[in-house]
Amino acid sequence: MRAFARSLDHNVYAVVYLANPHLGVSALYREILLALQVEPAFGFMRLLPQLRATLASLARKGRCVLLIVDEAHLLPPELFDQLRFLLNEEMDSASHISLVLLGQPDLAHKLRFAPYEALHQRIAVRYHLKPFDLEETAGYIKHHLRIAGFQGQLISDSFLAGAYDHTKGVARKINNICRSALLLGVTEGKQILDETDLKRVIHDLEGQLG
Repeated sequence: MRAFARSLDHNVYAVVYLANPHLGVSALYREILLALQVEPAFGFMRLLPQLRATLASLARKGRCVLLIVDEAHLLPPELFDQLRFLLNEEMDSASHISLVLLGQPDLAHKLRFAPYEALHQRIAVRYHLKPFDLEETAGYIKHHLRIAGFQGQLISDSFLAGAYDHTKGVARKINNICRSALLLGVTEGKQILDETDLKRVIHDLEGQLG
């Protein structure tokens, strides 16, 4: 999503990224306004009109607001309602805001419930990022090492295979075990990380004694 946002023409799109889903309604409006470099008005009753006016002003200048909400599966019900309200502001004729919801698989299930049906119907594109297979997991880990500037073999094939077996190709889990494994390698001066090191890391992450 960061790569996508960087690829946009920022003369056309004003990107608002919300990383914290635990917001109240007022805080939601304030965060959007601050991201649009507008000082929020004092008092809840003034925030919504100010946000409406800001979005309309940007639209007149040929700019659209792209609102990206991360960890959206954790959004409270009242914020789902507010997001639907923002999308429906102009009676579907000239929406001044585009919404992207990022979340765990729970998000898709949650949106199917009756209270969120109106928002669910307004979602034009849905995409589920599937876990990596073994080859993709190995490529993902090696790619990160290359980006970090490492050349050579730091991770053994047994480590890669074990990492896939444990994480089932889920990127966040891969990141966690590899980060811990690299810290282990640094503290113990290891030249290569193998399956034994992986097992120690997994035990540590799972709160067990290795």
